[in-house]
Amino acid sequence: MKLLTILDCYIHNDTILNKLDSFIDKLKSKNSDILLISNTTIPIEIQQKVDYCLYDSNNYFFSSDWEFSELFVVKTLISGGNCQDVFPKLQPHGLSVMINIFDALNIGKSLGYTHFEKLEYDPLFSDESFNNLSSLPSRCLDENKKGLYLLNNITNPPDVSFHYFFSEIDYFLSNVKNIKSESDYRDFVNQTNNNKRQKKWN
Repeated sequence: MKLLTILDCYIHNDTILNKLDSFIDKLKSKNSDILLISNTTIPIEIQQKVDYCLYDSNNYFFSSDWEFSELFVVKTLISGGNCQDVFPKLQPHGLSVMINIFDALNIGKSLGYTHFEKLEYDPLFSDESFNNLSSLPSRCLDENKKGLYLLNNITNPPDVSFHYFFSEIDYFLSNVKNIKSESDYRDFVNQTNNNKRQKKWN
């Protein structure tokens, strides 16, 4: 297995930059090979910390006729108590995220990587959960699994408040529709849900 860690970050303020910088340091502590994708220019000090950078100035947005769910709830366990953050579930940038994933995978494959993991730049987790996360790729291979997908409403331990997935690159590219444009995504949703309501990938 040759594993590539993919981060996607829209760097538009210092808070995001600082979180990204800290998380890259954490990933590098376990010798991750990192490909960073952004639709904003990437500061040179960040470029020097990762293995590969992909900058795409085309920041694709969904058009206005999509039906998104109204609320997004993030559940976190803090000091023995449950915390719920509620946000409007608006993802106009989601199209760029999907396009970026496929661009990153094609680059990763061309560089000889066989597997990938996709993470967000600002996850919230304990050291124990980070260690558990680090062991997932090898555990998947030991159990002869092609991939693993975590959603924040079903993760265990429950302090993992982000989306994570790991997969063999060829398996992912063969089984997931390659999204290159909004029309590709519209076709996928119509075929999957028989309507234009966005129920997948959000």
